[in-house]
Amino acid sequence: MRRTRSENAGFTLIELLVVIAIIALLIGVLLPALAKARQTGKLAVCQSNYRQYGVAAASYGTDFRGVIPSYSWRGGERSDSPYPDLQFPENDRIAVMFQAVSILREATGDASIPIQSGWTPMMLYNHLPMLDYLGASLLDEKVTVCPADEYRKELREQPVDGFNRSRYQTSFDIVPAAFSDDQKVGTRETISQLELNSVGTYQNVRLPNTPGSPFVRQRKFLEVAYPSSKVYGYDTHQRHFGRPYIYFAIPDARVPVMMFDGSVSVRLTRDANPGFQPNDPGSPEPTRFRHRPFGIEGDALDPGGDEVIGYYKWTRGGLRGIDFGGSEINTGQPRP
Repeated sequence: MRRTRSENAGFTLIELLVVIAIIALLIGVLLPALAKARQTGKLAVCQSNYRQYGVAAASYGTDFRGVIPSYSWRGGERSDSPYPDLQFPENDRIAVMFQAVSILREATGDASIPIQSGWTPMMLYNHLPMLDYLGASLLDEKVTVCPADEYRKELREQPVDGFNRSRYQTSFDIVPAAFSDDQKVGTRETISQLELNSVGTYQNVRLPNTPGSPFVRQRKFLEVAYPSSKVYGYDTHQRHFGRPYIYFAIPDARVPVMMFDGSVSVRLTRDANPGFQPNDPGSPEPTRFRHRPFGIEGDALDPGGDEVIGYYKWTRGGLRGIDFGGSEINTGQPRP
């Protein structure tokens, strides 16, 4: 008996191409959805991390009479470091660096970590003084690194020879008013923003030049006048909405921000008040500077760096000020 053709027939070339085309179409539809789901998941984790950071900061404040977590060692005073070379800082600038080195030595068990000259640890290392409240070791610490921050994740994961302090950075920045004066008082300057125009390089902070001026201050949560409207910390770059990974101070940037009341949300920078110049508090103008990313830390829209203003990093009035949800306070600036 002759078998029919249908019993042994396989796929024809056309049928196979149709199947491949359908599979490709499905992949094309699903991949963007999966990528968006991954981005949404990373954003959720980032915001959760920030909430944990806020809880740790509040716990620190409870144990230390309402003090906002910050570096506390002072120049000319003997520190409580167990390391002899870190016990007698000459001035406040050296004192906070000694404190950061002491924390790193104790946390890593590596007493050979050298003194770091010229280091300003309040920027990108603001989590170290409350490390015990974050509940994890330095390199395993997930709370202080955004899951979309590939730059710092790579720093933590890559093997290194010797000590590299950059491995312990955080993705989150803390407003300078949390550890310094709100603004200049008399001749006493405070921490502010600076670009060194003479050599064209960008610096994150300008340190006080006034002799005898305190380098940092221990501020208290009770000094915050509008906790739900004043930014405490923020992600330094927009990382959850595709490229470019722009700096927070670019008006179109959307980054997670944590308010002093512990709430966390994604905010559009242009919705914030423009801020002021802490060492010229009477000026109606905000802090202006050019931001230049380093390494693969972020992207610049302008090849020469982006001209930006400070927004909530330099809130008018410091801890007494308002960033979102209201007008700026009056610090004596001229009215238009």
